[in-house]
Amino acid sequence: MSDSSQNSNPTIRSRKSNVTLLDTSSQHAFSQSKKESSFAKRFWKKSRKMCATIFLKHRLVKFSQISLVFYICMYMFCFEAKPESVDTETGFIVTNGTERPLVATTPFQMTCLVVARITAWYMYPPLVVVFVSKFRATTSFFAHTPLSMYLPTDTHQLHVYCGSAIFYASLIHTICHFIRYAAQSHLELIVNNKSGLSGCFVVVALLLICIPMTFVRDRLKYEMRKILHYFFIVFLVAMCFHAPMSSLPYSGYCTI
Repeated sequence: MSDSSQNSNPTIRSRKSNVTLLDTSSQHAFSQSKKESSFAKRFWKKSRKMCATIFLKHRLVKFSQISLVFYICMYMFCFEAKPESVDTETGFIVTNGTERPLVATTPFQMTCLVVARITAWYMYPPLVVVFVSKFRATTSFFAHTPLSMYLPTDTHQLHVYCGSAIFYASLIHTICHFIRYAAQSHLELIVNNKSGLSGCFVVVALLLICIPMTFVRDRLKYEMRKILHYFFIVFLVAMCFHAPMSSLPYSGYCTI
C-alpha cells in the first residue's frame, strides 16, 4: 500500500493520532513525575537543612536559653518567693523594696505572666551574644586562642539567630503583658512606670531594626537598613532601665 493511500485511510490516520496523543501524554506524565520527584527532593533537603539549623547550629546559645527557662520555671513553681506587698488596685507588687507592675489575680493573668517570664529569660543569652558577635577585635583575638575550637566560625549567622530570637520573644513578651494589663483594666501601666515605658522604646526600636532586615529587606537600600540598625542604641539604653537590679535572683516575681 502506498504512502498516499495510507494517509488517505481514516483508520490509519486515527491510529497515528492516538499514538501521538499517547506519546504526548506519557511524556507529560513523565515530566510531571520528574517535577514532583525534584520538588520532593528539594523539600526534603530544605527540611533537613532547617532541622540542622534549629537543632545543631548555635547549640551553646540554645543550651543557655533552655537552662535559663528551666531556672525561672523552677522558681515559679517549686520555690516559695512571696512579694512584700501586693496592691491589686494599682497592679503593683513590692519586692526587695521596689515596685513592679506584676500583679496576676486570675489563672488567665497568671498564664500571661508565666509566658512573659519565660520569654524574658529565654532572650537573655541572645541579648549578650547579639552584641558580642559584632565585637570584631574580641572575636579576632579569641580566634587565635584555643577557645577558637568552641567558637562559631560564622558570627553573622549567629548574630541573625540571636536577633531573631530577641525580636520574636520580645513581641510575645510584650503582648502577654499588654493582655494582662487590659484584663486588669490597668492599661496605664504601659507608660506610668519605668518597666512599661522602657519596654515601649524597646519594641519600637526592635521593629525599626528587625523589619527592614527581614520582611522588607528587598525593598530598602542597604544604606537605609544600616541607618535603621543604629536604633540598637535606643534598644540598649531602654533595656538598661527595663528591670531593676533588685529583681535578682528570680526576676522579682512571686511564685504561682
